Amino acid sequence: MTARTEKAEYLASYAAQLPVLHPAGQRRLRCAHVHVSGTGRIGGSVALAMAASGIGHVSANDPQDMEAENLGAFALARRDDLGKPKVDVLSRLLSGRPHFEFVPLVLPAESAASEECLGKSDLILSCANTLEARLAAERIAVLCRKPILQVAAFDGRSRLGGLITVRLPQNGWTACFGCLANKSVIERGEGLLSTVTWSLAGIASTMAVQILTGQHSSFIRKHNLFFIDLETYGIEALALQRRSDCTVCGAARRGRRKGGQ
Repeated sequence: MTARTEKAEYLASYAAQLPVLHPAGQRRLRCAHVHVSGTGRIGGSVALAMAASGIGHVSANDPQDMEAENLGAFALARRDDLGKPKVDVLSRLLSGRPHFEFVPLVLPAESAASEECLGKSDLILSCANTLEARLAAERIAVLCRKPILQVAAFDGRSRLGGLITVRLPQNGWTACFGCLANKSVIERGEGLLSTVTWSLAGIASTMAVQILTGQHSSFIRKHNLFFIDLETYGIEALALQRRSDCTVCGAARRGRRKGGQ
């Protein structure tokens, strides 16, 4: 297959998206590298959505194995996937897709190999189930000047929905995840509907496509915290200023200045 034929085949595979993203935008997705940190209910869905959107290279890290409770949310997983690393299960599901590469890392976000993938990516989607892993991804994003989205679900026993934080490197004013987490804005719980986590993954994945292509992204670029209410079906978008004493974005900024960057 010639390079021209391969490019034409790729665009034909995403013909429905071309009126929205235009060929140039779709080609940006093909050249993009997205890293997904944490491949549980939300992160696993995000990885599948990134592949479906036409992202050419996705890497993902997660140190955890597939457990019985995960089978309900991983609709394409099988019983014999139990006990296998979540990222390896995703790798099997995505194997053989044309114009696509998936790199699984059975490692936490704090590992050197994960940090290397985070730093080399064009955009990071953090969906980890520990605060430490989320802050590690945010620190790398700030230090390496990478766009990052943090996606989290609320405890479904109290409310249905979740939140998404967006930090773009060109928006120096914006609060990072560390600024917000230190104020206890982030909540975690054990009651999770799979339909809710799929919905949050879909919204975050759409935002990622908008940021990477530059299409329909002006609203996102002016806000950095999005509350998604799946009871009243509304989204509240806020623009919060960064904290000067933040141990995440403040420390990373000081590190860049010290290093002469």
